[in-house]
Amino acid sequence: MKRYLSLITIVLITATYSLGQFGVSAKYQSNNTSGWDDVYDGITELEPSGIEYGINYWLRLKNKRIEFLPEITYASSNTEYLPQGFAIELSRHKRSSIGLGVNTHIYPLDFEGDCNCPTFSKDGNLVSKGFHWIINTAVINHSIENTFSAPLNGLLEPVTYNESSITARVGLGAGLDIGITELITIVPFGLYTRNFGLNGPNATLSDNDVLPSDAVSSSLDQLHFGLRLVFRPDYIKSNGGFRRR
Repeated sequence: MKRYLSLITIVLITATYSLGQFGVSAKYQSNNTSGWDDVYDGITELEPSGIEYGINYWLRLKNKRIEFLPEITYASSNTEYLPQGFAIELSRHKRSSIGLGVNTHIYPLDFEGDCNCPTFSKDGNLVSKGFHWIINTAVINHSIENTFSAPLNGLLEPVTYNESSITARVGLGAGLDIGITELITIVPFGLYTRNFGLNGPNATLSDNDVLPSDAVSSSLDQLHFGLRLVFRPDYIKSNGGFRRR
């Protein structure tokens, strides 16, 4: 275990001093798929809440405080359901997703700021230098696995079907940069997004057999509350280390 921890530490230190500004994030997601309500017997809230993780890089306009954060995201969920007494019913729902997107940050209270420096070193109070609007655009690949159960030949038999779909995701939100040091900024944020055209596998019972039916399509609405940890090793390196305030 100590060997693995040491290796992870070395990798993180190497990444810190070789990259520009980058960040990692985790956000709680409250999910809603209203188009799936009443399709799966006895289940009206299919998608559970979950956590989405992200890794991003940082780009910005030269003289305006508009920043672009290309990001890779990953999320997964797994939910099991109790029998409801229907002839065929959903017993387990699994979804995993990986996405590629961009978060655009616009700083309305410091829009003319041209200081290519961390939030910690910028002039102004916490809100004026750190508050920003967020525009989220992404392409998400979803893999959904639904397991159905039905009484076949006197036994409750599980049958699993899979469905993959690629959705466009758009969203709006807001965040606040909190500079801890010149190296580290913490960013709490909230975001509302919509995925268009998420497909889920369905099944039907015919001639004492469970057969796949047409995929069920729904939008996936998500309310995110997250935290991003941002690093600026490029600034520290270019200034020869930390400065005293």
